[in-house]
This record gives sequence, C-alpha cells and structure tokens, in this order.
Amino acid sequence: MGMRRQHAYSLVAALVACATTPAPKPDDMSAEQHREEAAREGAAARQGLDDHAMRSRMWETAAPQHADTRTRDEYGPAGPVVGPRGATPDLYLAHAHAVHARQHEAAALELERFESQECSGIPSGERSVCPLLRGAGVVADVAGGIEIRFRDGAPVDDVQRRMRCHFAYARARGFDEADGCALYLKGIEIDRTDARVIRITAGDPPTTARLRTAGREQVPAVR
Repeated sequence: MGMRRQHAYSLVAALVACATTPAPKPDDMSAEQHREEAAREGAAARQGLDDHAMRSRMWETAAPQHADTRTRDEYGPAGPVVGPRGATPDLYLAHAHAVHARQHEAAALELERFESQECSGIPSGERSVCPLLRGAGVVADVAGGIEIRFRDGAPVDDVQRRMRCHFAYARARGFDEADGCALYLKGIEIDRTDARVIRITAGDPPTTARLRTAGREQVPAVR
C-alpha cells in the first residue's frame, strides 16, 4: 500500500471516529463529572496538537530535501494545514477531543443554569433538603406517575417551587441518591395541573413504579 493511500485511510478512520462519537447530554452525568471529562478531553486535545507539532518539526529536520511536498494545503478542522501529507490523523483526533471538551463544558453549564433558574430565591443550603409536602391530602396514581392532591389552604405554590428546585439540584448532581430524595428521579416531569394538584410523571414503567412507591411513603393516604 502506498504512503499516500495509507495516509488517506488513516484520515478516513480519524474522521469516522470524530463523527460517530455521540455528543454528551447534560443528564449523562453530574455537572462536576462533565467538568472532569472536559478537562480530560482538553488535555488529550493539547497532547494531540503537541504530537502533530513534533512530527512536523521532525519532518522538517529529517527530510529538508522534500520540503516541496509541504506546499499542498489540506483543510483540517481549523483551516489549512501544511505538512508532509497535509492534515494528519492526530490533528483530526485532537480536534475531536477539543470538540468533546467544549460539549462537556456546555453540558455542565446547562445543568448549573437550570438549577439557578429553578432555585431562584432559594438559598444554596436549602436546595439539598427534601421539600416537605405541606398540606398534602392524598396521592393518586395517574398515567405515567402520580398526582399529589393538596388540602384547602395548603401552600401549593411554595411546595411546587421547592420541588422543582430540588429536582434541578438533584439533576446537577447526577441524581446521586445520597444527595437526593426518593421522589426526584432522572427523567421525571413536575407539573401543576390544578390550583391544588401537582402531577409527577415519568417516561418509562420502572421510573413510574418508583415514583408511586416514593409518593406513598411521603403521603401515606392513597386512593
């Protein structure tokens, strides 16, 4: 196999690796874990760029008589790359690592933005506390989850606000059960369906079952 063809195959493999690695989503992990991944990916990107620069210097030192082969530009992820064979696989992989680092950082920021939005006005020290369902009367099973039905005069607005805040707090921490409450699970929705009704639903049967168990534990009178 000729060097040019081998290089082309290497570039294709690198591009496939860049294209097929799925972008991380905020709920894949906690904000802290996203930042740790961003740091690792950033380090890998910097190492790849260093490797590319080293190989370019080695080529210039070892084969100055072939300098004319460096006149052909190939476009890499960040623009024209001049080298013995143009863009190299390590450069594309470095770019992929840099992209993933930015994606993880963006996911961390989204989790933190969501918590800040949902917990507006609630001090940081109170966000980890399981919200008390003050004034809750009964819990009723509904499609996909439960409804918490409150008695007359219950502070439903405040309860809902603190429920949504605690969910955002748990989400930013990867739903670590040690830091959260049983009722606040990955993928649930917390909605107000009536002045005295808060509905919590999930998108899959196992989470729905866990919701119903947790609801009965927090508000024993069920119908």
